Formats: sequence, structure tokens, C-alpha cells
Amino acid sequence: MKQLDYAQVIKELRDKRGLTQQDAAELLGCSVPTISRIESGKHVPSYHIIETALQLLGENSQDFLNNFLDGNDKRVSQVIYDLTSYRLQGNAKKLMELIFEVEDTPPFNTGIHLQMLTFYKAEAEEGLSVEERLDKMLKAIKITKKNFKYDEINHYLLSLNEIEILGSMATQYYMLGKKEDAIRILYGIRESMNKFYLDSDEKARTYPGVLNNLAYILCELNRVDEAKDICEEAMKVSIRHKNPRYMPSILFQLSLCYFLKGDDHNLKEYTLRAYYTSRALENFAQAKEIAETALNKYKLDLKNLILPDVN
Repeated sequence: MKQLDYAQVIKELRDKRGLTQQDAAELLGCSVPTISRIESGKHVPSYHIIETALQLLGENSQDFLNNFLDGNDKRVSQVIYDLTSYRLQGNAKKLMELIFEVEDTPPFNTGIHLQMLTFYKAEAEEGLSVEERLDKMLKAIKITKKNFKYDEINHYLLSLNEIEILGSMATQYYMLGKKEDAIRILYGIRESMNKFYLDSDEKARTYPGVLNNLAYILCELNRVDEAKDICEEAMKVSIRHKNPRYMPSILFQLSLCYFLKGDDHNLKEYTLRAYYTSRALENFAQAKEIAETALNKYKLDLKNLILPDVN
């Protein structure tokens, strides 16, 4: 992609909307100097930033990308889309086939693209032990953070890709029974995001999920008050940015906190909130899990409040 193509269009659209660079920076969750460098063609933003910028500025992002991406850019964009789709579908076979097809070709053999492939391989490759999977994820992180140290996570400016990898690494440590290590990683991500990310919709797409995973492990270690505070922080961010994605899980986690605290009133309230939020988001499998937990673990009598199963 030619830098001045999107640089000029984004500046013109911003001017057309009467927005300052400060306004645009707040909308995109980045700094004013970053906006300035983008508009002057001195900084190449990610595809996500380009799409988000165009959408926020009232332009059809797909039309713009179709007009300005050259053939190679479109190929790269399609490969990334296919990789992401296969991963979300859990189609490990197709995912690995595509990785092997592109991993030795530019730009997938270096930088953030290589990091993405390395991480996806670590997740999808069959026959790996947890330790081996963790080692491969660490290699993925070190592609962009060569001198990476676990105790310095909170000092790094982490990309969303790096946050996702570190979150998955925390899960691997949890699976190994190393819960304190998992907590250390998740707290490091939390501190980094609070330090470097603006309070934006961009942050809200990831941050509540990190906090929810942290609260889950804290509860397992009976650090209930700590977990409750983390859940409430996650809930506030989700509500403030109108992002309901993690709300059922956060509310469900809060219900567990109240169960462990012996607070029957709030236990019932947050269990029902979690259940009905799951239903509203059409996540019926999660709603069923919550209902079964309410009956079998919490011993709550919610027969008149829980709706029939939806197939």
C-alpha cells in the first residue's frame, strides 16, 4: 500500500468531519503524534487501524481498501483473514496447511506476521506437550520482544497480538498447575494496558477478557476479594464502552465470588444477571452452563426464573 494514499484520505476525511488530531487520537485509542505521523505518511498503521479510522470517520473501509490496496496487499489481507477464520472455526488442519504454504514467503517470514504464524502453530500443532506449546509461544513473543522477561511485562508497550499470546501463555501455566505464574503474567498485562493504552473501545475489546481470566484463577486460590475487585473493574470497562462480549463471563465469575463469600443475596442476583445476559447475547450454551451451576453447585432454587432450554 502506498503510504500517501491512506494518509491523504484520512486527513481529508478528518477535516471534512471537523475533527482535530486530538479528536481522532481519542477515537482510535492512540496518541496525537501517531495521528500526525500517519497523516504525513511517516507511519504505516495496521490494517485494523486503517479500517477503524475509516469507519469512525464515516467512510466505507472495504471500498477504500479495494481502491488502494495493490495485488500483494490484497493477498496478504486475504491470507490473514483465512488464518483467523480457520482458527476461530477450530479447523487446525486447514490452518496448518495455510501456515506451511505461506511461512517462507514475505511478509510472513518476518516481524509481526511471523509472530502470528508462530503463535498459531503453537496453538494448533498436534502432539505437543503443554511445556512444548509454552516454549513455542515464548519464541513467538521474542520475535518482537527479543529481551523479553516475565517480570518486566508491565513495562512493555504490548501490541494486541502480544497480549493475546501472553494471555494464552498464562493459560498454559495454569494447565501446568503454576497458577501464581499465570497470575503474574495477567497482572503484568493489566498494568501494561493501564499504563500505555487510552481508555478506548480498542482497549475494551481485550482488557475485560484479561481481567476475567485473572479473576478466575484468583478465585481458585481463594483470593476472593481480589477477584471480586478485578471483576468489578472489568464490568465497568465493558459497560462504559458498551461492549457486552465478556459480560456473561464476568457476571458469572462475580457470582462465584459471592458464593465463596457466603453472600446468598448477591449470589442469586449475579447468577441471574449472568444467565439472562447470556440469553440476550444468544449464547445458549453458556446460559445452560450457568443454570446447571446454579442448580448443582450453588443449590439455588431458580425454577420459576430460568427459561426452558433453547436448541
